[in-house]
Amino acid sequence: MIKEMSIVDTETWATQQWIFKNSNLKQDNKSRKTNKWLECNHHQLSIDYGDIEYEELGRILNSLKFDCIYTKGEQKKQLLIEYIPHVVLINIEDLGCPRLDQICSDEALPCCIFHKDLNPKHWIKG
Repeated sequence: MIKEMSIVDTETWATQQWIFKNSNLKQDNKSRKTNKWLECNHHQLSIDYGDIEYEELGRILNSLKFDCIYTKGEQKKQLLIEYIPHVVLINIEDLGCPRLDQICSDEALPCCIFHKDLNPKHWIKG
């Protein structure tokens, strides 16, 4: 599931960001533990926090007018293919892009308000 999504148009540098909530999600015990771990150790966002219902994801992705989208990670690429099979999706890891913790220093990186105080070397894993 996608919790946060940011889009950057590399021609205009226009950006958009969404935080999805899934208030209708029925979770089993394993999912509940996984989501709690992610909330506490990764993105600090509860499953029901967000500004857009998760059901809007498909509409948003299909409203994008890009011929090609770059993403980081095969799992993300496969999830996006389900929604937008007509768009070329490229996993930047296949192009040799290193993990963020390998290319950034301890200096503050531009990020959302939820992650501005986090050290990327602690929470970004491959």
